[in-house]
Amino acid sequence: SELEIAIKACMKASDITKQMLTFSKGGAPRTEIASIKDLVLEAAELNSHGSKLKINLEIDDSIPAVEVDVGQIHQVFGNLIINADQAMPGGGCLSIRVTHGSLSEESEKRGDRNAVIIEFEDHGCGIAEDEIDLVTDPYYTTKADGTGLGLSTAFWIIQRHHGRLSINSIVGQGTTVRIALPRSSKVLSDAKEPQHCATDRGEY
Repeated sequence: SELEIAIKACMKASDITKQMLTFSKGGAPRTEIASIKDLVLEAAELNSHGSKLKINLEIDDSIPAVEVDVGQIHQVFGNLIINADQAMPGGGCLSIRVTHGSLSEESEKRGDRNAVIIEFEDHGCGIAEDEIDLVTDPYYTTKADGTGLGLSTAFWIIQRHHGRLSINSIVGQGTTVRIALPRSSKVLSDAKEPQHCATDRGEY
């Protein structure tokens, strides 16, 4: 129900605020073993509710767990979903894909699969090529009435998780933000049996 979603959003916002205070003071992420699939699904539900944004999900069910600060990663995913929504004010589709991958281009060429890859692809206004390197600056923004804290915060959170965030964008065509996070050798204690279908697809 809408009330349940509102309550969940308030509780998550409170948790994120506490986590971001730790982040802003320079503290290391307070990590725990978590399911990226669950984090993506929850972020999609909370941050697309009430908007014109449609979210298509493609999630490989064989993705391993990650060791992350859950509040901070929620902040990253939420920022990226909100950015996509703002880039397509008339409505549009955001594709979120979760797959196996590598932390670096070098390890990718070797065929290593040491990371979980999360891609956010929209078809909005895009970012000019000469501005892409600036979006991680907390004092720079492409929005006339906002701040650039969303992408800069996302970039530094992923850095502190020993991951990698990259942006590929074409003005007038859209933006893809690609996040690589180290996979964990640990297993979730309440891990479910693998699904028969290799990919979980859904829409919000």
